[in-house]
Amino acid sequence: MTLNSVEEGLAMLALGTLSSEEIPELALLLLSAGVDSSELAALAGSLKIDHPADLRNELDQALRRAGTRMPGRLSAAHTLKRLLADRAVQGLLSPRAAASSIIDVFQVVERELPPGGFVGESFGIATLVGLYYSYDDVRLGDEQSIREIDEGIAQECQKLAAASGA
Repeated sequence: MTLNSVEEGLAMLALGTLSSEEIPELALLLLSAGVDSSELAALAGSLKIDHPADLRNELDQALRRAGTRMPGRLSAAHTLKRLLADRAVQGLLSPRAAASSIIDVFQVVERELPPGGFVGESFGIATLVGLYYSYDDVRLGDEQSIREIDEGIAQECQKLAAASGA
């Protein structure tokens, strides 16, 4: 995956979903955003052979020294939901891929959310979840039903991108 912003990278880091391969990329994004840190510069140039635990520790230390605040887990999850929905709106992600990724984010924080009546309700994605799992009921070759589900997910992504950005 390619990180698109510091916001995305910090959100993924807060949720524990940032891979060690993405740490140098996040360090470079932070430097490009004006965070001045020799530790970040070293991380930006780190190699794949560096131990992942060492990279994470160095990143945590560099962020603390630079005064960069990490988002809380729920805030990070809502940020990623908004960013993923926005990518679908922009056509950078297919509706199905966006829905799958948003559901993945929800599953990371599901236990931290208040219970809802429907799966995803407390995260604001109950309709999206229902639409996504309706792909399972489509008969093989039923392209019309797939398009309808895609359109429904695209509409939900528009709502999520707009609501989360408010």
